[in-house]
Amino acid sequence: MIRFNDILEKVNPYLTNEDIADVTKAYAYSAKVHAGQKRYSGEPYMIHPMEVTSILADIKLDKESIITGLLHDTIEDTLATKEDISRIFGEEVCVLVDGVTKISKLKISSTFEKQARLGTISSRYEHYLEWKDVYPKNIANFENNSSQEVLI
Repeated sequence: MIRFNDILEKVNPYLTNEDIADVTKAYAYSAKVHAGQKRYSGEPYMIHPMEVTSILADIKLDKESIITGLLHDTIEDTLATKEDISRIFGEEVCVLVDGVTKISKLKISSTFEKQARLGTISSRYEHYLEWKDVYPKNIANFENNSSQEVLI
């Protein structure tokens, strides 16, 4: 299971201390609004945003993207609102969180993507699918980095 400290270790080399403080605030907020929620597996809900964020940190996305990873299900699955996200984390993060929420509602066309959604392919690939359309240049770098293949 991914720990928040694992994510901090990944972002520490390239984010500023101020950025890391903002990421920590986003983690605390997400943990608070998801408190008590469980996945179908019975695991704490925060496992999902943490895994997504870990992938984003692996490909060295910016602060706003890392924060979005932590918050991406808050509007859809908690009492948090777009207004809350915008007020606390800024409009850019709000737009990204809202965009990822909309992507997750799109119909899936490829068999490979359907298999990923059904759980017959690694759950980490499912997280990748949520982000590939939002960050195409960074995902292209990720896909071309053979050392990352283990994560998918």
